[in-house]
Amino acid sequence: HDYNDWRNLAVLTAYLTALDAVCTDLLQFSQFLSLPFSISTSTSPCTYYCGNFGIILLHGAWMDAQHNNNGKGGKGKAALDILEKMIQVTMMRGAQSGGVVTYKSSKKMIKGDGDGDNSGSGNKSNSIAHSMVAKRTRVVKSKRGDLSKLLRRKMESEIMSTSSILPSKNKRIPDPNAHRRVQFFAGHTRFATSSMASLDGTHPHQWTCDVYKVYNMEEESNGEPSLGSSILLHLSSTLLRRNSHHHITRSISKPTRMRVENYITHNGDFEFFRWPNGTGKIYDVETISHWLEYATSTPAKTAVDSASIAGMIDLIRCQGSFHLSVRYVICLLLPTSGIDEDVGDTVLPSKADY
Repeated sequence: HDYNDWRNLAVLTAYLTALDAVCTDLLQFSQFLSLPFSISTSTSPCTYYCGNFGIILLHGAWMDAQHNNNGKGGKGKAALDILEKMIQVTMMRGAQSGGVVTYKSSKKMIKGDGDGDNSGSGNKSNSIAHSMVAKRTRVVKSKRGDLSKLLRRKMESEIMSTSSILPSKNKRIPDPNAHRRVQFFAGHTRFATSSMASLDGTHPHQWTCDVYKVYNMEEESNGEPSLGSSILLHLSSTLLRRNSHHHITRSISKPTRMRVENYITHNGDFEFFRWPNGTGKIYDVETISHWLEYATSTPAKTAVDSASIAGMIDLIRCQGSFHLSVRYVICLLLPTSGIDEDVGDTVLPSKADY
């Protein structure tokens, strides 16, 4: 019931956001939806600039387009034209560097045992094939370079020129569901205000990328209840068997090994974090960044605050994985959870322990 309420609220929010965007951006209304709180003492409309951009392509034809009316262009030209224009708009607030993340099909075997260990031992039995993997492209422009064109060229060479973004499993047989696939591109342009522009400081940011055993907590198949309902029925059945002679069973679907990746394209502003275990403890981003190395068993790749956001999302996003859920509780929810005064003294379970 709670999940359905959340889902309905999310759908309503999406519709309201889309309606507000059409009214303000397309129809040029100064304000459509009134907020319950005041964000400005002025009654005149305000314009806010942000480096985030992205598109969601609801039809595969956007990616299949090879050329324009003049017969010029490459694969995905229609989508790349839109992305290049978006980057040009965000460049008004400064554009020393920028990046885009999307996903594509892949038959690459990733070593790992499916429990957060991505190192592997070289054993083929422990290798996992992933049909979808994230693909990130980032650039830092020169003094007189055009970031929109640089980023587009890199997307063309690193994403579009390789294997099809979303190809048919059998290239000899047309895929009847190709038009139903949804492709997205999300990105950000950055103007380094507190540090020198560098590739490792450029969005999108990622902290970890591991393989986990994940249960499907939402989808139903063949009319069977979702996993969450199955677990409740399984527990109820166990109690009934203890108090009666009836034998009631309910099977729980097996987990699927998959690669879990989180990327952050937000422009930062992560100053501190209040621990959610009720202690009221607050830690600054520098302390959190250092602590995340112990919590995730992964060294920090950069000192920018958006990378720390990615690390915290890695901890918080745990649905469907017992491994990640246990880590979330130990790191954030126990009464003893928190960060020691000397972060170097932090003792937390390793990936193998989980």
